[in-house]
Amino acid sequence: MNRGIGDQIAALEWVRDNIAAFGGDPAAVTVAGQSAGGTSVMTLFTTPRAQSLFRAAICMSGADRVQSTAQAEQTGRALAARAGVEPTVAGWSALTEDQALDAQDAFHIATPPDEIVPAAFVRHALTAAGDQGMPFGPVIDGALLPRSVSDALASGVAEDKPLLIGVTAHEFTLWMLHAEEQLRGVDVAEAMAEAGLARELAADYVASQPELGSAAALLGQLIGIRTFRQPMAHWTDLRAKTSPDTTWLYDFRWPSPFYSDLAVHCVELPFAWDLLDADGVSRTHGSNPPRELAEVTHAAWVAFVANGDPGWRPGSQAVGMVFNETSGEQPVLEIERRLASAAVEAWPAEASDPDDPVRATESWGCITLLPRVSSGADWVAQGERRCSKPGGARPAAAPAPSDMNVTFMSPSRQGCGIHVVIKRTRRAADGTDRAHAAAGTAAEIAGVDVRVQRAGPAARGSSTGSWPAWSPGPSQTRKITQSRSPKRAAKPPGHIHQANSASRDRAGNDLPAMRRQIRAKSSR
Repeated sequence: MNRGIGDQIAALEWVRDNIAAFGGDPAAVTVAGQSAGGTSVMTLFTTPRAQSLFRAAICMSGADRVQSTAQAEQTGRALAARAGVEPTVAGWSALTEDQALDAQDAFHIATPPDEIVPAAFVRHALTAAGDQGMPFGPVIDGALLPRSVSDALASGVAEDKPLLIGVTAHEFTLWMLHAEEQLRGVDVAEAMAEAGLARELAADYVASQPELGSAAALLGQLIGIRTFRQPMAHWTDLRAKTSPDTTWLYDFRWPSPFYSDLAVHCVELPFAWDLLDADGVSRTHGSNPPRELAEVTHAAWVAFVANGDPGWRPGSQAVGMVFNETSGEQPVLEIERRLASAAVEAWPAEASDPDDPVRATESWGCITLLPRVSSGADWVAQGERRCSKPGGARPAAAPAPSDMNVTFMSPSRQGCGIHVVIKRTRRAADGTDRAHAAAGTAAEIAGVDVRVQRAGPAARGSSTGSWPAWSPGPSQTRKITQSRSPKRAAKPPGHIHQANSASRDRAGNDLPAMRRQIRAKSSR
């Protein structure tokens, strides 16, 4: 577990032992990272073994990514199956580097659904937990990483270390670009209210994003809010309780002409490191990006590295630096905090425990059946909107199976989880049977055990009962194993689509070939 984090710690230990020979000070090290690097930075920032290895940290657009050992093991086994080897040292050693990387293409970041129901998308975007379509990440292993970043910050870990933390304004907004036409005319505020949020909050959210001129952009913005912007606000608030004057927030909002005049993921990098003349920058930032902004941003980064203070008030004072052609201190991440609180109130079963690996949520206007993982137990798939934790009571107000209208299913693979999406349109007489046939197909794809709990007919509106099982007998367990050429179960009527397992992205690009080209170029 956590070999990548261990490698990063080893690199920092090398710096500690050798940097003085290069004229450096081992007591004045700052670690910095962006995106996955930002996630690594926050992991190092709260890892006990790394505490003595650096003085300060810069986290740029880092996601709150953590997983359990059970999740990590399931991902590893699924990856090995994809590569056609046993999940052992010998199995992995039989692969070339390119073969191992090619196998990972089945686990790349999830693409959006082709059909979107706005209200359900809102709910999913603001409550989605687990891998967020990114199945590789730090593992709470009880040794190197004893707890999550949030838990560590809440307990005061690294309270003496300065932290510069921030985001871009529109991290993943363009993720929904493909749905512009489909969502044209959608009232996003109305969709948010329909999903269960207060109308005042919904209207305030839309009003807070005046630069987003379409429903697709407003909905896509919620993905970046949940993945990046809310964790930054949450971590800053936790630090304010234990070390109020050591955390500085920023919000980078310069609109790139290449990205529909939005400040998307990675847009701040050439400004922060004063590299506007670097190769390729003009293709993404235009021919004349503002140099004054680069000077201001880079000066703040240098001041923080040198002195532990970027030059504006700490985040505990409810402000941050907004970087744009005219930069200055402003209140930041206010709507993100309000949305986070509202999500917990509106959907407590989904939003209150983001680190819980046990998850079943309504998704994309559908029902998503997520296998439930617990120590020593089979995966359990149930057809309820909400699933309780293993051994717990059923959640209140879960709609009865008799209320479900099913016409077709779409199982899709997202890393270590299987999403069996049941589209709800007109009622199908055999809808519940189709639902479990879809669950079985998804289980076959994953190569896991599935236990389907059998129950008698449930009364309309009841919160008890579960979907009728596809196989007879109570708690009947069906063992499904995956081989290199699995014999698939009969597909249910309707459309079956396995997402994120192809080696091509939505635009049809050959991902392995693209990566090999990049690797070849970088090795020259």
